[in-house]
Amino acid sequence: MRRQLLALVAALALTGAARAQMNMPDVQIMVAPGLGNWTVAVVYPRQVPHAETEARLKRLSTMTSWKFEKLEFEDKRLDRNAMDSREPAIQREAKKVGPAPVMSSVSFQTSANLVDPAQGTLALEPFLCAFRDQNRVNVTYLISGPFTYRGPRQFTDNRVEISLSAQEGAFTYQALLKDHKFEQLNLPTKEVAKQESYRAAENTSAPGRKLLLGTGLVALLALGIAGIAYAVAQRFLHR
Repeated sequence: MRRQLLALVAALALTGAARAQMNMPDVQIMVAPGLGNWTVAVVYPRQVPHAETEARLKRLSTMTSWKFEKLEFEDKRLDRNAMDSREPAIQREAKKVGPAPVMSSVSFQTSANLVDPAQGTLALEPFLCAFRDQNRVNVTYLISGPFTYRGPRQFTDNRVEISLSAQEGAFTYQALLKDHKFEQLNLPTKEVAKQESYRAAENTSAPGRKLLLGTGLVALLALGIAGIAYAVAQRFLHR
């Protein structure tokens, strides 16, 4: 199961990067179920002072009253060989960019109600408010078992732009924060543009095969995001 998680996260990152040609996030947040709680991993594509992350987590705790357990910080250089990418474009670009950077990460466990199965919603706004000093924040939820998502899939105002992608039991919010001074966003809890709900399992296209056909830039982008995803998954694999 732990190996499957790692493969899933890396595949999702490669797919999303190549399809959207999106910018690498400043921080990737991953939420996965544990034994009676949720495990949250926060990974930066660079090394950051622990004090910065501690300040963001303190802001998150103050806003939500969530209790954090088993808080662990780590600064580690990504082993790109361990990713075992079979995509030729990724392999070529990996040789060009040289050694992988050191990535900072932190993980914790919480019994807070991050997922509401009855309403079909996922906690997003608290993470965006806590990490509002960043430009691009990705939040991914791994959901096991049946779950019908009814939350917003797109939202835009003068402070944020948010889009959601869902695939194989994973829901990823991609948020662009345009205003770094907001205290709250008052995001809609339900989709307003379209009323129908949908399941992540309905989007089951095979990841990665037809997507990395573009330029070296796309391959580099995918490599960077896959690296973040791999580092996120490692936080779960070594717990």
